[in-house]
Amino acid sequence: MTPKLIADSLHEGRAISFEGCLAQFFEAHLLGGTEIILLTVMAFDRYVAICKPLHYTTTMTKHLCVVLVAVAWLGVFLHSLVQLFLVPQLPFCGPNEISHFVCDLYPLLELACTNTYVIGLLVVANTGVICLPNFLMLAASSIVILHSLRSHSAEGRQKALSTCGAHFTVVALFFATLHLHTQYPWSLPHNFTEFFTLGLSQRPEVQRTLFVVFLIIYTVTVCGNMLILITITFSSNLASPMYFFLSNLSFIETCYSSSLAPKHIAHFLYEGTTLSYEGSLAQLFGAHFLGGVEIILLTVMAFDRYVAICKPLHYTTTMTKHLCVVLVAVAWLGVFLHSLVQLFLVPQLPFCGPNIINHFVCDLSPLLELACTNTYVLGLLVVANTGVICLLNFLMLAASYIVILHSLRSHSAEGRQKALSTCGAHFTVVALFVVPCIFSYMRPSTTLPIDKNMAVFYGILTPMWIPLIYILRNEEVKDAMRKLFTHSEIVSP
Repeated sequence: MTPKLIADSLHEGRAISFEGCLAQFFEAHLLGGTEIILLTVMAFDRYVAICKPLHYTTTMTKHLCVVLVAVAWLGVFLHSLVQLFLVPQLPFCGPNEISHFVCDLYPLLELACTNTYVIGLLVVANTGVICLPNFLMLAASSIVILHSLRSHSAEGRQKALSTCGAHFTVVALFFATLHLHTQYPWSLPHNFTEFFTLGLSQRPEVQRTLFVVFLIIYTVTVCGNMLILITITFSSNLASPMYFFLSNLSFIETCYSSSLAPKHIAHFLYEGTTLSYEGSLAQLFGAHFLGGVEIILLTVMAFDRYVAICKPLHYTTTMTKHLCVVLVAVAWLGVFLHSLVQLFLVPQLPFCGPNIINHFVCDLSPLLELACTNTYVLGLLVVANTGVICLLNFLMLAASYIVILHSLRSHSAEGRQKALSTCGAHFTVVALFVVPCIFSYMRPSTTLPIDKNMAVFYGILTPMWIPLIYILRNEEVKDAMRKLFTHSEIVSP
């Protein structure tokens, strides 16, 4: 790519033959795809080296390494071949100017004289879906590695974090832009390329006050959740499954708040802000993806508390490390599929009227109101895909707590107090997050004035309350923080 880009910079534009375009396109997908698989293989290598050091030499043999690299090249070659076969199917009968420096599928789809929605979905299925599972596997391996580092020495942790940090930086730089580029489907024609969001208020004096308030909330959210994540990661006393799930929850809350709050805070500096069509799809996907994982994870944490309180003798054999990792991975993968369904609904909407959204975030209900078609069926799909998920998880959470409260009658006063302390913190988080979600998504797709307040509640305020609730109500977390910072003060001189 780089030599072609350098050559193009010397001229206003450069021609490329159809065959040359196919060759460039095939090469980019082959080499880029192989890089993705190799990054995942390297993460597996780091996992074995850090988590299974005694089995490293017998597991990562030279033969296995060669096989893994060969499988990466062969698998991505087949993937690139599928992508390559999509281009000759396109009829080109209009302009031949590509507003890009490289031949890729999306610029070529824009030049085709036919409806390319189905081919756009194939691109997502063949490239975008490959990117995300690999990224999730990489993220899962990093979480497992960080969790296992608590039993290592300080020197061992530093060495492991040095190698893993470099690898994860490369992963983040490569995957972030690639996922955004390949994960949204092809859309129907519309007469604008951006949305204008009004935010919470258009009054300047109110905006200035809200700017300060929400900036403080976002700062507390990120610092509080990262504090919990660091404390659990480096404290050997917090090694139980409950704290493994809590560390994942804190990570999700940090990402979830960061996907909404910065843009929301920027609204207060202006009367309204614009968001590109692609940016709205990315924001919609991110909000449903991270919010959905949080709901599933809260349900998993309720199951953990049920086993710990109602089946204490079977807790260690039931809630194994393997099961905990599988539950978290299933949560990420399942919600990814849910978010993908939500994402596919938007490109099917024809937008031909105003592009002003009376909200601070792009969600399905505000977008459905702007569509120039009957959206009743799509509104029912939103209820079925999001509202029902929220309601079912809330009912399972409520049922688990009814069983837990019923079983506490046979416990001692001290045992009841300890159980109610941890369960009370968890149920408070559930009520703050899931109940507003049910209100927002378990009704027809019509926006109400209170919807913005509900979105602020579960998208901005709840991530801030989670670290405060668990720090204030959980003595083990507070003790671990004191020991961690006391140890840091002793070591620092």
